[in-house]
Amino acid sequence: MTDSGIFIKSLTAPATGPKRLGPGGDIAWSPDSQQLAFLSSDKGNLQQLYVANVKSGAAKRLTTLKGDFSNPQWSPDGKKIAFLFVADALRRPGAGVPIPYPLA
Repeated sequence: MTDSGIFIKSLTAPATGPKRLGPGGDIAWSPDSQQLAFLSSDKGNLQQLYVANVKSGAAKRLTTLKGDFSNPQWSPDGKKIAFLFVADALRRPGAGVPIPYPLA
């Protein structure tokens, strides 16, 4: 397998290969394990939140926002998904972002 992205592999049907759900990362299983929420870039190279049906592999985009997403999490009843979002962010904050003042 040379492609990258989000894959699922059945442990009860070992003869079947992994199923690719799409490109992306930051995944979260629904409480009933029937859906997978994940982040993936759209055609404009902006991250968006998607949900895929695990059995069919069909994915649906849930957001059309401009900014940075992370950490999708399902509610215990599976009816909502929470995520962290920074509007208009061009990149994720982290070690590569310069610190504007000394740490001393």
